[in-house]
Amino acid sequence: MSIEYGSGAMEGFLSNDTIRIGQRVVIKNQLFGEATSHLSTKKKPFDGIFGLGFPSLTDYMTPPLFTAKEQGLFEKNVFSFYLTKNENEGSAITLGGWNETLVKSEDSIHWVPLSEKSYWKVSVESINMGDLILEPTPAIVDTGSSFMLGPEEEVEKIAKLLGAIPTHGVYLVESSKLDSLPSLTFKINGRNFTLSPEQYIAMVEGDYAMLGIKPSDIEFWVLGDIFLTNYYTIFDLDKEAVGFVDINSSEPVVPPSMSATENSLTSRLARAILGAFSYIRGFLKSLF
Repeated sequence: MSIEYGSGAMEGFLSNDTIRIGQRVVIKNQLFGEATSHLSTKKKPFDGIFGLGFPSLTDYMTPPLFTAKEQGLFEKNVFSFYLTKNENEGSAITLGGWNETLVKSEDSIHWVPLSEKSYWKVSVESINMGDLILEPTPAIVDTGSSFMLGPEEEVEKIAKLLGAIPTHGVYLVESSKLDSLPSLTFKINGRNFTLSPEQYIAMVEGDYAMLGIKPSDIEFWVLGDIFLTNYYTIFDLDKEAVGFVDINSSEPVVPPSMSATENSLTSRLARAILGAFSYIRGFLKSLF
């Protein structure tokens, strides 16, 4: 078996085992790839990849949460992410439901139907930054991407508008200009999702700030962690939809506890699945 993915490649063979997560989630007879060799383009080590996409993306097996659905393990076939801007604490993934501290009622969830069952891809009606109107291509909601990614030509338009400087595959803007930068708005299923400069800037280091939007050769947007830290995000396997809930940053958020849900992963495991922003800080420091 040979597989290529976003940050590397692996070779190995198929194995079958029981996956146990916490006290209540036990997925039996799960096929998975056991690596005999592994090449990663990232320096940060990790133990494996827990795929959350649809079965149509795989050549060898059914992803674990779809196996869990087949085995009737959850009352609700959903998984939910709460991502903090601080890579050291608080982030959590909930399996089989959502955090009721963050979701007061289901009416507060803005559901967006999928445009296709492969990645968690949704249609985008419009994209604009200030007076700049961008091509409204589809978007993938992706917890595995730290940045937002967009078609190269569209991201270059954004960079030109912001006066950003390209370097090492990212864009930098002068920190002194942050207060005057325009907001970025995606209109998705009738609702505007607006990011302020504070929200789409990955980090500030001295005189420069790193733009949390990177160009790519893809023909769609990837709404990664830069976008998702601003919303509680719910992925529904049955509805075939993604739900967004506003996070009130003025109120303290209590992450789900193991004793309350027993299906919530600790922030450490959530970060292992998601990746984190910590490498960005070291990378930016190395540029100056």
